[in-house]
Amino acid sequence: ARLDRCGVCGGDDTTCHVVKGTIKEYLPSFSLHKLISIPQEARDLTILNLTPRPYVYLALTQSSSTRLFRPINAQTINGVAWRCATFSNGSDTCSASGPIYDSLDLKVFGGPTQVALYYSYIMPPDETHVWRPESTCSTCNATCGNAARSCVAECVDVSGTPVSSHLCDPATKPLDTSIPCEGLPDCPKYVWAPSGWSACSATCGRGVKSRTTPCFIQTEFYFQPTDGSNCVAGERPISSLPCFTPCPTEPATTRPPAQSRFAGGWVAEEWEMCRNCVEFSQLQIECRIDGQRVDQSNCDPQSKPSSQQRECPQECIRWEARAWTDCDTNCRQQ
Repeated sequence: ARLDRCGVCGGDDTTCHVVKGTIKEYLPSFSLHKLISIPQEARDLTILNLTPRPYVYLALTQSSSTRLFRPINAQTINGVAWRCATFSNGSDTCSASGPIYDSLDLKVFGGPTQVALYYSYIMPPDETHVWRPESTCSTCNATCGNAARSCVAECVDVSGTPVSSHLCDPATKPLDTSIPCEGLPDCPKYVWAPSGWSACSATCGRGVKSRTTPCFIQTEFYFQPTDGSNCVAGERPISSLPCFTPCPTEPATTRPPAQSRFAGGWVAEEWEMCRNCVEFSQLQIECRIDGQRVDQSNCDPQSKPSSQQRECPQECIRWEARAWTDCDTNCRQQ
């Protein structure tokens, strides 16, 4: 039997945990800068410095020591052989089969400049580290109503202490979950509260009636006005409508010209009632001064409206005398 890439005897590489990433960071000054830590037991390590020399150089430091290693060509660091090379563009790369027996800090020496670095390594399966679901949760995404918290799993050791996530198998990591927040009050409702309609702007004919449409906040305990931007603009009730007020009718009066010597004016009053079984009734024409009936000599006869007639609606009924009948007795009475 042989060891697979993650050190499992007779394994098929399916339990290996590949850790990789790219680091882009600005180095503000020319000095030694730590970028990441590579854990103990890491295998198949590859580090690629994408920033050309002489601006940045790779460096490794054992976490348990302050000793600095500069991987150059073939070099052994803490019992692990490293192979390094420099490309024609000035960037360099280092790799090692591992496993490493002590964690290493990956550092770069240089600056001020922008650094770009790629790394990858493989971690063996570790049953002492597991995912703890819903371990880290955010705060509620709202303070009322159907709010929720977003929760993610966290990698912990056998004592329950959080550790780096690369120590747990990413294939078994639980999905992020959303947990409802309990005990929150209902969110307030924002509603349009239209007032009653005003009177029509015109006292005779066409006009406009209006009303106010303020926005109110409504809760279980109060109902008060608020800024209109809180309500849905598309649901705002209309605030004005056309209206019509019938104009009052006046009797048809023929007024005399201002220079006329007649003081009165003709008024078409009411229809005469049908009398004595005539076929038509006439419209009454009266002469009036300030609403009072006066003699027709006070009105201009040339401006008097023509009399109109209409057919009587009711049937005519009257008494009619006929000839006497013969006496119903033979004796003569005086």
